[in-house]
Amino acid sequence: MSQTAVESPGCYVYALVRHDGRPLPAVTGVGGSELRIVTVPGSKVAAVVSDADALPERVRRTDLLAHSEVLQALVADRDVVPIRFGSVYPSDDEMCGELLAANAGPLQRLLAAVEAKVEMQVKIGYDEAAVTTEIVASDRHVRKMRDVVRVAPADNGARIELGRRFSAALDARRSEDARQATRRLERSCEAVTVSGGSGDFGVAKIACLVSRKKLRKLEEAIDRMADGQAGRMTFEVLGPLPPYSFVSGPIAEVG
Repeated sequence: MSQTAVESPGCYVYALVRHDGRPLPAVTGVGGSELRIVTVPGSKVAAVVSDADALPERVRRTDLLAHSEVLQALVADRDVVPIRFGSVYPSDDEMCGELLAANAGPLQRLLAAVEAKVEMQVKIGYDEAAVTTEIVASDRHVRKMRDVVRVAPADNGARIELGRRFSAALDARRSEDARQATRRLERSCEAVTVSGGSGDFGVAKIACLVSRKKLRKLEEAIDRMADGQAGRMTFEVLGPLPPYSFVSGPIAEVG
């Protein structure tokens, strides 16, 4: 008597966590799917997954948000290694073999590296009017070209040169301010990564890997910087987050 094969729904992976028997948070995954824990015998690492058949062919914003919400719920009370959005395996068994079993040692070390730690993101930008006034006041080359443009506003060459000199001065100031901000935040963090700021007057985005015990210390450092730079720079703080900026490759959340 033949048996009818049952097609696997596939395995959609959100994150890696420590296999400690704790229940999952009461949230649903992509497409309203139910979360579950999958691991291999004897492993200290588990994957948080759901059935992949809930993932639509076309990615929607709601799916990205659902993925992110699962990670945020997980990081509220446990160590999390985020997995990139859209990571799918044909079955639980194949995920266990290709991800968990094949990388048992590295994954344990990765979880150990983020033990009791979260990510805080600090996005720093300039107040456009304030930094423009500051650069004009401190850079005689910029002032000289500004005066030339005022006298001959139709002189395109002078306008281009003014723009070039202003951009160079802004870049130098941005680099120094980003360096100083990073140095101050490093005192409260285990590690930092720095990337460019958003827009023409962005300074930097600094991701901080910080011990949960030192969160308040980091927040106080950010508050002091914001107070000291009031009217000149803006600070936007996001977190606590899973350590997105401190894992790489497929073991990373999108965006």
